[in-house]
Amino acid sequence: MSAPAFKPRFYQQEATDAFIDCLWNEPTEKPLIGMPTGTGKSLVIAMICKRVLHAVPSARIVVPTHSQELVDQDSKALQRYWPDAPFGVYSAGLKQKQSSMPITFANIQSMVRNVAAFGKQNIMLIDEAHALAPNEESNYQKVIKTLRESNASMVVGGLTATPFRLGQGLLTNGNIFTKFAYDITGRHAFVKLVDMGFLAPLIPKRPSFQLDVSRVHQVGGDFNQRELQDAVNVDKITYDALQESLQVAADRRHWLIYCSGIEHVEAVTSMLQAFGEDAVAVHSKMSPDQRRLNIQRFRDGQARMVVNDGILTTGVDFPHADAIILLRPTSSPGLHVQILGRGTRPLYAPGFDLETVEGRLAAIAASEKQNCLV
Repeated sequence: MSAPAFKPRFYQQEATDAFIDCLWNEPTEKPLIGMPTGTGKSLVIAMICKRVLHAVPSARIVVPTHSQELVDQDSKALQRYWPDAPFGVYSAGLKQKQSSMPITFANIQSMVRNVAAFGKQNIMLIDEAHALAPNEESNYQKVIKTLRESNASMVVGGLTATPFRLGQGLLTNGNIFTKFAYDITGRHAFVKLVDMGFLAPLIPKRPSFQLDVSRVHQVGGDFNQRELQDAVNVDKITYDALQESLQVAADRRHWLIYCSGIEHVEAVTSMLQAFGEDAVAVHSKMSPDQRRLNIQRFRDGQARMVVNDGILTTGVDFPHADAIILLRPTSSPGLHVQILGRGTRPLYAPGFDLETVEGRLAAIAASEKQNCLV
């Protein structure tokens, strides 16, 4: 058995233990793990998969999520933690369709088109579980219903940084998830994680003007996207917002910019490039290859800024992100928390003992990112 490439943090171990305990001792429950963005949910998924398959080698686990970036991230986390893991990837965007391995990381949009290929599954472990809508016509519900025709006792579990939904409250209040196996998303737990050097602090900066959305209607708990884009995608507004951002975030090296639609993304990106900034766009109308290339340019530091319209809100890791620019208002608490969570992942300078609080805090202080400006 190969040893893990790194040591799990105490809360990652606790979350794994709690989920496994629920799995063995309360098999009819649908357990949920709540962990803030930046605390390493991908590793917990890997740990759960390894524990289950070592205990029951014949088990089959599917890990669906809603974006190809998350599929890629989760599968790579498993490889790092368990290099010999028997897994496959099922995602049209990643140009892989393997559905017969003991562990499968799948894009739910690809999966719903051919659920029969997945046969009998014992555990469905949903990453970013807040995306699972209670609507019976949703992709997740269709997949769950079909898979349970092959195995009525398939356990459905999930992980999320935002375990709540407008109009429902906690995700455990419905019939999708029935209990928290583990939850550290509350305010006190979050502050403790910052104080212990596991998360980077967010520094808010109120702009000199506010975007006017007084005439934008609400749809499903958030602003109507078309109306919102029309309201905020105005050259004068964009110019003023970007000029102010360039002043207050002049010392920031890695910007995540959130817009209200594809046209808004392209307008903001073009304006930043006209200012001489290294900015790349990421949106849903791009080819998967171009999207991956632009994201990689940002990761590698070739582009200082990445501008997106919702692609980079959940599950993507950018430890070096030290500025978040919100050019799209939202009335969704979940979306707001997810966006801000892109900046809470710490960046540690090398040469420090990350096993201690003092070492982690010193490593953050010595890095190029002590906090994230919002």
